[in-house]
Amino acid sequence: MTARDDFLDVYRTIAEHLSQGIALIEHGEVIYANPALARLTGYSREHLQTLQASGVASLIHPADLPVVFQHLALEDETRSQGQVHLQTRLCTAQGETRWVEMYSSLLPHGVQQILCVDISDRVQAEESLHAQAAWIEHLLDSVPIGIGMVQNRILTFANQTLCRWLGYAREELVGQSARILYVDDEEFARVGRKKIPEVLARGEGGIQTRFRCKDGTVVDVWLQTSLIDPQAPD
Repeated sequence: MTARDDFLDVYRTIAEHLSQGIALIEHGEVIYANPALARLTGYSREHLQTLQASGVASLIHPADLPVVFQHLALEDETRSQGQVHLQTRLCTAQGETRWVEMYSSLLPHGVQQILCVDISDRVQAEESLHAQAAWIEHLLDSVPIGIGMVQNRILTFANQTLCRWLGYAREELVGQSARILYVDDEEFARVGRKKIPEVLARGEGGIQTRFRCKDGTVVDVWLQTSLIDPQAPD
């Protein structure tokens, strides 16, 4: 046996028991696929191990193919020694789509390793979270009360009512110091001195103050503040 064969025997012994899907590619052909990759794709190991680089394309979502082949260079014999990482979608034998973190690296003897970590549940959770955040933002925009969110007195959100009252676009407020809302530096400092200790102690607090609109108009407001997360009072 050659040094290459010895290396591959040891590698296969380890890869057989890993939970990540692994394929080894040599000279444009899949020479090894572990059980985890078969479970992930729904294809038998025998089928996977008959694929050439062009056949690997059948496993990749069509919309992702250009990026995958560009970054992984499955048919490029001159690929670099560095590791490549990207997120992509696999198409399973059952017609499902699975999101994966895909890593490509060059092993000894010129063998390319493709490692896939299933992140479908994480992606689904993130998409659900984004949808929920969009729904909450829509709800807050529908409320006829000016609502803002701050962290360390920096505006992180302003609903449409607050923007309309003050004459600002949301993009002009978010990321700015809350000072932009107040009539002057003195009032900004006064509210901070009185309201912040109260909110930290009780979780909420209110104070009458004056805001200055974008056009210079000064308006009297009742500023009611409450902590979203008492464990992170900033």
